[in-house]
Amino acid sequence: MYFGRLSAVSAELRKFLSAGLDALPFKETSVAAAPATPGVYFLYRHHQVMYIGIAVHGTGIRQQLEKHLEGVYGPRTRSATAFAFEETRDAVVASRQYLLAYMAQHRGRLPVCNGLE
Repeated sequence: MYFGRLSAVSAELRKFLSAGLDALPFKETSVAAAPATPGVYFLYRHHQVMYIGIAVHGTGIRQQLEKHLEGVYGPRTRSATAFAFEETRDAVVASRQYLLAYMAQHRGRLPVCNGLE
């Protein structure tokens, strides 16, 4: 889903920020049910967004989540407790807009694990 205005993204981001309460558990069974399509995904730890990631270039959301669960990207994202996702054709643009909206709400800071990249 592409949003032309940051305010629209902020409304969508609020949904994902609060999704930490309703997100799927970050466990093999839940990750296995995630789509194998491109998109943006959100990792949470204790109901807080810790990472906003993208699945592009032949990888799907499920494959990226599996890598995090296996610890391929390090122990910090592996420690996530929940996840949510949005399927979209232009994940790069969508993730950038989500990150900008997150930063606008958190005094210019990135989610804790995005700052490690």
